[in-house]
Amino acid sequence: MDICKLSLAVADILTGIQILIVVSFNFTWTMNSTPVELIQQQSALQGSPQAYLHFTYLAPTFLYQPAITSNASNVDYSVAIAFMIIFHLLPFMLLTASCVITVVFVYVVGNSRSNNTGTKQSQSSNNRKNKRKLAVLKTIAIMQIGFTATLLPIVVTASLFYSGHLDCDDIAQPYLICFYFSMTNSLVNFIVYNAREREFRNEIVDIFKPGYLKQLSVQSTAETPRKDEHLLKNVVSIENVIETSKTQQTRQTSTSL
Repeated sequence: MDICKLSLAVADILTGIQILIVVSFNFTWTMNSTPVELIQQQSALQGSPQAYLHFTYLAPTFLYQPAITSNASNVDYSVAIAFMIIFHLLPFMLLTASCVITVVFVYVVGNSRSNNTGTKQSQSSNNRKNKRKLAVLKTIAIMQIGFTATLLPIVVTASLFYSGHLDCDDIAQPYLICFYFSMTNSLVNFIVYNAREREFRNEIVDIFKPGYLKQLSVQSTAETPRKDEHLLKNVVSIENVIETSKTQQTRQTSTSL
């Protein structure tokens, strides 16, 4: 289970590292370019596959993203709104639905299974079960609150822009902050999977201690003779049982004769 959680955390970290690598190059290029060069870059995208997919280079985020490329007064925001629904709202709704299903499964299905057993459980057993349920509820609550907090600002900012309360001159800085704040939802996964468990935290700390791998190797080497010795004792014990059985059979045979 710890390996599974660690792999999920590493996957989230690698996603963030990938975005940072791409952004670092675009950030350097944008900061060293003049406004005229940025406009020329936008013009070079006309007729390209990115343009047909309504992708353009957004200087505020330093990434190629879906954007409105028309300069007309009556701009159709349907494509941008569709992208926001598909890439932001739909995953959030799926997450919410999965959290609700998990809560129902843990509390409703779990209680029905315990009732079907027909046995009275001890008070300590009920307390342990309630603690596990509470832990699941806390985990789901952290997931839901974390993803809501990271997603809500960018949705609000985009809604203000589409409704006309923010124009192109005012939206650059708020959108930059809200966009990269939404990227921090990977940190929520790390907290949910790892940081809440004391044993996992201690194991992560031990990994970075000097000589940790050497210590594991020494422990593995020390445990091997113990396993062999335990196996040898079992074999000797079985042989003694067989020998005792043969002796008893011999005595019974001699007595009958």
